[in-house]
Amino acid sequence: MTWRLRMVILVSFLVMAGAIPTGAATGIWRPMNAPSPVGRGYGMPTCLDGNHCWVSYASKNSAGILVTVDGGRRWFAGHFATPVFEIDGISCVSINECAAVGFDLGAQGMLRAVALHTSDGGRQWSLATLPPTYVPSAGSPTSLDTVNCRSSGDCVAMGAGPSPPAQPVNCGTGCSYVPGPTSGTVALWALTSTDGGTTWSSESIVENSMPDEAYQVTCPTATTCAGVGFGFSSCPPGQKCTAHGLAFYYDAAATTPWSLVSVPTGIFSVDSLSCPTTTLCLAVGSTGDAESGHGVVLRSLNGGSSWQRLRAPNGSNAIHSISCVNARVCVAAGGMGTSSYVRPTMFLTTNGGVTWRDEAVPAVGFTNDVACPDVHFCVMTGSLSIYPAHGLILGGYA
Repeated sequence: MTWRLRMVILVSFLVMAGAIPTGAATGIWRPMNAPSPVGRGYGMPTCLDGNHCWVSYASKNSAGILVTVDGGRRWFAGHFATPVFEIDGISCVSINECAAVGFDLGAQGMLRAVALHTSDGGRQWSLATLPPTYVPSAGSPTSLDTVNCRSSGDCVAMGAGPSPPAQPVNCGTGCSYVPGPTSGTVALWALTSTDGGTTWSSESIVENSMPDEAYQVTCPTATTCAGVGFGFSSCPPGQKCTAHGLAFYYDAAATTPWSLVSVPTGIFSVDSLSCPTTTLCLAVGSTGDAESGHGVVLRSLNGGSSWQRLRAPNGSNAIHSISCVNARVCVAAGGMGTSSYVRPTMFLTTNGGVTWRDEAVPAVGFTNDVACPDVHFCVMTGSLSIYPAHGLILGGYA
C-alpha cells in the first residue's frame, strides 16, 4: 500500500494506539540499527535472504532506499542520480540487480511515474526508461505503485496512467467500477521489463478504465501474476463513492491477459498478498478503516485467479501486510483491539492461514509492512507517530 492512502486509513489508528501497556509485550520484535529521524517514514521492505534487504523511506520533500547486507546490523542509503518524491515498491533479481518504482512531482505538482534500477546492490540508482505511451497528458498524472521481478530478469510494475473516456468495468454480480477521483483521466496500467527493470514496455490492463490503485503484484509463475488493490464503485451524481477491495490476475495465454477478478463482498481494501507456491496465495486487508473495520484474510488455490475468504484473526481491526515463508508459515502486520484502543500487532499462521496467533509489537505506534525471507529472519517497518512521521525498522522472526 502506498503512503498516500495509508496515511488516510491509519491516522485514526495512531490516535487510538496511544501508550502501549507494559503487559502487552512479547519481546521478539526489536528496533534495528537503522536511522530513525523525525520526519522520515519507512515503506515496504524486500529481502532476498537473511542478509540482504532493501527498505524505501520518505521525508518531506524526497525519498530514498536503505540497504543492509548483514541482516540489519548496518544500513546505508543508496544514491539517486535524480531526486524522487516517493518510492512505493522495490524488487530484486539478485543481490546486485534491483528495480524500484514510485513517482515524482512535475509541473504544478502533477504526479509523474518514476522507475529506478541498480546493478550494484543499491549503492547507485539510475532512472529507468519508461515507455513513451506512459507519460503525463493533459490533466492525467502517472505513478507506479508496485513492482515484482523474477530471477530471470522479467519484471511487472503496476500504476496509474492515461485513460480513454471512462466506461464502467464489470467485476461480478452487482459490482461495477470506474476510475477514482480523477474519473475519465486515469487507468490502471501494467508495465513489463525483460532486463531487470532497466527498460520498460507498457500494456494497459483494460482498454477503457480500471479502478484506482494496485497495492501489490507478484508473479507465481513465468506466465501468471496476481495483484490486489483498492478502487471506487460507480458514483451516481450527488452520492458518495463507495470503496472496494480489488484483485487482478494475469494469464499470458488468455485473449485479454489482465483481468479484474471477484473478491468476496464487504471488503474495503485488499492491501497485500504473498504467493509461497505457484498455486497458493494469501492476501490481507480490512472491511473498513482502523476504527470501524475488521481484518480480512483471503486465500487463492489457483495462483490468484479466484479468492475465498478465510477467518481473520480474532479481534483484528486491519491487516496491512503479509509475507509467507512457505505454504504453511506466514507473518502479517496489522492491529487489534476496540474502537477506543488499537494495539500494533503481528499475526502468525503455521497452517496456511486457517488459524492465527497474535503478538503485540511494543516498539511502535503502528505497524506498516513486513518481509520474511525465512523463519529465522523478518524485517518490519512501522512508526512511532504519523505527524510528524517517525519511522522505525524492526527485526523479528516467524
